[in-house]
Amino acid sequence: IDAAEASVRGPSGEPHGTLRMTVPEAFGRHVVLPVVQRFLETWPEVRVDIDVTDRAANLVEEGFDLAFRLGDRVRADPGLISRIIARYPVGLVAAPDYLRVRNKPQTPEDLLHHETLLFRGRGGVQPWRYRDGGTRWVRLPVRGRLQMSSGTALRDAAVAGLGVAFLPSFVVKDDVAAGRLARVLPDLDLGEAVIAALYPSRRLLPPRVRRFIDLVFETTSDAPTNPRSS
Repeated sequence: IDAAEASVRGPSGEPHGTLRMTVPEAFGRHVVLPVVQRFLETWPEVRVDIDVTDRAANLVEEGFDLAFRLGDRVRADPGLISRIIARYPVGLVAAPDYLRVRNKPQTPEDLLHHETLLFRGRGGVQPWRYRDGGTRWVRLPVRGRLQMSSGTALRDAAVAGLGVAFLPSFVVKDDVAAGRLARVLPDLDLGEAVIAALYPSRRLLPPRVRRFIDLVFETTSDAPTNPRSS
């Protein structure tokens, strides 16, 4: 139906209809929602329906046009196209008051004596790891007593002084700039969080989907390791 409508509307390809998407909570809040505002202002014939969740929805079965996924490795489901949008460095952060009371870690081993805030996804608890002088990955020693399935909730817990969090830069950059959070072990190479757009494989991608993906890519073009510059 989308392909037929696009063909009769001619070459202009102006977006119309309802764009249904599913986005991770933290990425949706910090990156996608500002893009949605611009998108709706630019294309008055478009409506947007967003499922904000950290679960991996089934695009075809649930009727989504588009999904954004976050992780150090993003794999497209069978029958979907995956386009990497940005790569954000990952870092350790904690509230300044917490670090004054507990002392700032100076080595990875010091984390054993700290409260660590862990992300629990569909595949279990996310491990903390860093590159040790090259390509070898080493697990960070953590014994977190608080686990959450939301990146935004982990950020809130870190700001409240509950411990050290392991989060992508787009979630915490404003807090670090404002002094609400401080970097911990900033010289460690903790890798990056990959953001990918996933959409059903179609011969003719609806303009509303294509234009929105392009706008998100344009917005994230200043990410430190955006695929445009890598």
